[in-house]
Amino acid sequence: MVLIPMLIVMMTDDPNSSVFSNIVVNTLIILVILGKMITVLEKRKGNKRYAPDIGAVIGLSILFKQRRS
Repeated sequence: MVLIPMLIVMMTDDPNSSVFSNIVVNTLIILVILGKMITVLEKRKGNKRYAPDIGAVIGLSILFKQRRS
């Protein structure tokens, strides 16, 4: 998650583009949250243990909320 924004900023002309970097990082966090939610739904159908995935979703949601403030 950290490598992609670093590479994009290094390839652009404006190396101090913190707004763009924040947008990319926030987008990556949202995509990981969505992926974990899909995993939880699939595990619920298969009656598998999904508590760690719910913990990851909650933790990433808190991280995303704190990054937005």
